[in-house]
Amino acid sequence: MKKLLHILGFLALATTLAACAPAPTSAGGNFPNSGNNNNGTGGTTNTNPDNTNPDNNPDGGTVNTMPSNPLNNGATYSGVYQSNATLDFTQPGVLPGLVSPALAALADLSTDPGSALVNFAQAAGAVHLDSTMRGVISSVITNKLNNVLPDNVKQALDLISDITKITQTTTLQNTITVHTPSSTGSVYVDVVVTGAAFDFVDLNLNPQHVVVKTSSAYLAQSKSTILGTLTPHPNAPVADADLTFTGGSISIPIGDFINQAMGPLLFKPMWGTTDLKSTLLYLMQSPCTDLGYIVQSGVYDLTTLDIGNDVGTTICTTAVTLAANEIVSEIGKLKVNNVKITDGRATLTDVSSKKPTADHKSDLLDGGSWTWTFGGADVPASIDDGTRIATAI
Repeated sequence: MKKLLHILGFLALATTLAACAPAPTSAGGNFPNSGNNNNGTGGTTNTNPDNTNPDNNPDGGTVNTMPSNPLNNGATYSGVYQSNATLDFTQPGVLPGLVSPALAALADLSTDPGSALVNFAQAAGAVHLDSTMRGVISSVITNKLNNVLPDNVKQALDLISDITKITQTTTLQNTITVHTPSSTGSVYVDVVVTGAAFDFVDLNLNPQHVVVKTSSAYLAQSKSTILGTLTPHPNAPVADADLTFTGGSISIPIGDFINQAMGPLLFKPMWGTTDLKSTLLYLMQSPCTDLGYIVQSGVYDLTTLDIGNDVGTTICTTAVTLAANEIVSEIGKLKVNNVKITDGRATLTDVSSKKPTADHKSDLLDGGSWTWTFGGADVPASIDDGTRIATAI
């Protein structure tokens, strides 16, 4: 049964994803004339790299998204490109985290599980016991707990407890929007973390692949607008160009990603369940029933009082439910804030496998590289090839 309670200890490790970063800041950093979702002020967005006053904004009331002097070489470079970045969140130094106080408290269950389980159930109003009876039942549970769980359940709970393993290889899914460059080649580049892909080998050694999307509540914080430079190749109007950008800052809702991925990645393939709570209740159904009789017998041996078997069973199932809810809640709060994006380099090409004939529009972001900085750890990563999925201005 300690293995069940170690879930809480091991899941506290998931808070290493909470990174030693400051409180959430605005997503985009500081950019010239940049406001909306970048400087946190709710101001207007001026994606005018030349900083000239737009003709359509005499009173500052209209958002200007067009540069004053776009390149006039017959090529169109702007577009939205789908591209990914593979990151290992468990690399040393990448996520030096602080243990969540709530999960740290839950981890103490491993040292005195009886008291913890009884207190959970008492606080929830599932049982009503005086202090003497709470002490007796707590002692019985702690002394007998190891006899409840069969080995196969322990193995399953070990897998659940190691949820952080699913972050070992995480591919962040991004859109990279290249806006229309100015006559000098200055260009704004939007980077948005739109989701994540997880790969995991389950208990039966079957590979699992799950893609989750960034929840709408986190999209604004997962976007950064970065000032860059676009250098056309000499073959214009063929829309080939080199792109560089640096200086972005975003927040990654890794806890939200984990909560979305746990069900389809871990639980459904193994037990047909969809979330942590239903999985734990399924696995603990028989052990909780057994625990009820163990508590009944143990209390009777100590006090000659017959409290029935329901008390122990209720304590067990209530504690499992509350622990699962608390774990999911705490994981959901985990975000990696103030992640810096620097040294971005990529090539735009006019021709792609889907559009093999030049049409004077960039159709492919032909790979590249960038550096993501977590706290003090720089993590170089590749930019996967990304096809043009939408227009941009």
